[in-house]
Amino acid sequence: MADFKAANRDLEAEVARGPEDARARYRTQVERYYRFDFLRRLQTLEPEFKVDESRRYLPADNASLVLQALFIADNPNSEGSRDRLDRPAGGGRYAEVHAKFNPFIRSTTRQLGYDDLFLIDHENGYVVYTVTKKVDFGTSLLSGPYRDTKLGRVFRSARNTIEADFVKLVDFESYTPSLGAPAAFVATPIFKDGRRLGVLALQIPLDRIDAVMTGDRKWQERGLGRTGETYLVGSDHRMRSDSRFFLEAPQQYLDKISERGVPGEPLRLMQAHQSTVLFQEITTAAAQAAFAGKMGTILQVDYRGEAVLASYGPLAIPDLDWAIVAKLDTAEAFAPVTTLRRALLGTGAGIAGLVVVLALVLARSLTAPIHRLIADMGILGQGELSHRVGEGRQDEIGQIATAFNKMAGDLQETTVSRDHVTSILDSMGDAVIVVRPPDTGADWRDAVIITVNPAAATMLGRKQDEILGHPVGNLIPDITAGPSGPAGERVLWLEEVLRLGRIGSREVVYKIQDGREVPVLFSSAVMQQGTNA
Repeated sequence: MADFKAANRDLEAEVARGPEDARARYRTQVERYYRFDFLRRLQTLEPEFKVDESRRYLPADNASLVLQALFIADNPNSEGSRDRLDRPAGGGRYAEVHAKFNPFIRSTTRQLGYDDLFLIDHENGYVVYTVTKKVDFGTSLLSGPYRDTKLGRVFRSARNTIEADFVKLVDFESYTPSLGAPAAFVATPIFKDGRRLGVLALQIPLDRIDAVMTGDRKWQERGLGRTGETYLVGSDHRMRSDSRFFLEAPQQYLDKISERGVPGEPLRLMQAHQSTVLFQEITTAAAQAAFAGKMGTILQVDYRGEAVLASYGPLAIPDLDWAIVAKLDTAEAFAPVTTLRRALLGTGAGIAGLVVVLALVLARSLTAPIHRLIADMGILGQGELSHRVGEGRQDEIGQIATAFNKMAGDLQETTVSRDHVTSILDSMGDAVIVVRPPDTGADWRDAVIITVNPAAATMLGRKQDEILGHPVGNLIPDITAGPSGPAGERVLWLEEVLRLGRIGSREVVYKIQDGREVPVLFSSAVMQQGTNA
């Protein structure tokens, strides 16, 4: 999460520094994709949508345009395979971070069966990563075109919580980035060492819910006979799982409910999205009683106009107001009413409970090992080079843990203890100041102090934490030649050290910020890290 956030902000700065014609080229690519691809398909599914309103969907900032140009408009793969693109050309550091993490996240998301995974910057709401790369990628869920969607709402809930184990579910809605198809989401915050890093969101797969409610479409093997089914209903009295009869024979189903007077728009949406979720209205007595908090079994006419024996009840699912109905055509209902009620409601309630547990457990199973790896990396970063990850998994997370342990072992064999070096510096009577050289052409006073020992702090009259991280010019604004050199001659000490590699035993005068002039015997040398100074 932290890597994607940092890379996204680097991309913003890089795009801002780049030439205007490059930004215009990216914008043209994205506008062409929206006008001639995405919005035309959206208009086919949603006739009331007007293509000339497209600008309200376009990303407002340049960095988002670049991400959508690279990963969507210019993606060589088809829409359903965009996740195969790991490293697009021209993506800078973001492309490197994406190439590093995308294969693992893509594989994990597929294995867990989710439709999509989102990593969202909690500070500005930007979707810094998705697996499927739809048009919500790169936009802000605080100010962008999808801020009022269910994804935007569940993000804000996870963004505002202070509970690390917070998990929030939101109901299905027609989601524009999915071309109006039904979509539901679950979100949880990501914390590291008590500090919020962002929000993880998952798009809940409708086919997994259907698989549970239909018994993998093995209705007769599951005891539902030729006409039995169980389905979920939302508080808007529309289906939250697909009708058995639509799954078995879509056109026959549409013809039958059309004869019952169902308007043409819902019929068109069912056919376009190949689903009855959100589109099939359920106003039967069983559904109304379930939303009134009742459980029972009644004879009624169902949404197809058929006489059925129906059992019903509310579902206690956190964050969702759903009911379950289990029914069987009366012509096939030979079993006693009580037995049918217990069997169907018990099965339905168990299946619905499984859906809830599955969503919560799978969401946490994804984040828990990642949190542990982050914690272990933090321990290594604090200098505990003997620490090893205890993740004994055989999947991609286990491979990361193995690579981490190898890296820690290599560091332990070749790295001198930081505490030992610090002890040596602290015990020295001579003042030691280590600076990071400024950019080429900058003044030596801009060099930032990165190490200082107690003797140097005493000489400068400051505490060590008041010195570290500040430009050396804030403490020593000038260095002149000592008694052995021309009086008052300024010393270009950093430039000379970088040119010669070292300077030894030279008498100079430090002019301290508080007005003191301190004569010192000056020695300096360049510290090398690999091939860099």
